Amino acid sequence: MSTKKELKILKNNDIKYILNKICSIYRCSCKALLSKEYIEVKGPLFSQICLLNEGERIDRIIAGLQKKNFYPYSVGLPIVKIKGHNNFSPLLPLGQLLVPYCKNIVKVGEKCASKLTYGKAVSVSHIYSFRYGIAISLMDDFIAFVKIKALRNQSEIIPVLDIGLYLREYG
Repeated sequence: MSTKKELKILKNNDIKYILNKICSIYRCSCKALLSKEYIEVKGPLFSQICLLNEGERIDRIIAGLQKKNFYPYSVGLPIVKIKGHNNFSPLLPLGQLLVPYCKNIVKVGEKCASKLTYGKAVSVSHIYSFRYGIAISLMDDFIAFVKIKALRNQSEIIPVLDIGLYLREYG
């Protein structure tokens, strides 16, 4: 049984503030993302912003689904969770989309990547000049949104949202 949700196709200005805010935290250019199409799925507890595929006739798809009394949980790729006015956070799929456009990148080896995936903090000998970053593997795959804590001669990388979360929380 589906729960009724409100679906709203977003204009560029609707999404610009949110993407700019997230991109500024991780020092990313979000120009490429601003040229895409988005839809907001409003639920009772939170809303999601979803990225649509190029050329997808979402308005016709949604109208057809709603005529059949079906209200989908998500449409497109969910990238941002909105919990209230000015209270939003990136979702995991946004991480991989941001990797090519961000400066606050923390590249880690396989051992560190594995620990981050399990939600564990790691210490590295590199000193980072930023507080928030995106951890990626040596093959440039997104691993986690991270917080960097400066220690004496090293940095502690603390996963804020990592790819292992879904397995730990929901698997």
